[in-house]
Amino acid sequence: RLGGQKLSAEVPLKDLEALPVPFLLGRPSRKFAQAHYASFLVGEVHFHAPIDAAAATSTFRTSAKEDDLTSPFSSKQALSPGSGYWCSSGRHDPEQVVVWTGIMHKRRKVRSLKVSWAYAPGQVRVRSTADGRHWETAVPWHQSKEGGVSFQEDMNFDRPRNSMQIKIEMKQPK
Repeated sequence: RLGGQKLSAEVPLKDLEALPVPFLLGRPSRKFAQAHYASFLVGEVHFHAPIDAAAATSTFRTSAKEDDLTSPFSSKQALSPGSGYWCSSGRHDPEQVVVWTGIMHKRRKVRSLKVSWAYAPGQVRVRSTADGRHWETAVPWHQSKEGGVSFQEDMNFDRPRNSMQIKIEMKQPK
């Protein structure tokens, strides 16, 4: 199987301040955005923006009645905090590419992704699109630097990209 993952896209604070927040009237304050979207501090504060929806070309199913939306391992599980995760169906050929796609409701400038892997693939790349039709490689094919079963990987884009969708393409299951 290509492993489970959790992720978020890193975006500037000004973009977060413009996001609609449920149960909050008006625009969130800078302090609110920092408190709720801060990821880590190294010289400056970085923020994580939510990816709103997800899809995958392969999803593990526990029964024949499940699909990508109803499986407990569905692509949307990569967006949820806690112990749930997305998992592919498994038994992939080494050169078969399995794709997990993150969808944002509006275009955002994205500089990197942080992925929490469990059973990472042998090769991974990231592609992004601003319009849903023209895809560009943001992070080329590479092997993860970590070799453990479970770890986090920061994938920095070659440059900031205006993105509405992000694809994580995986091959060579371990």
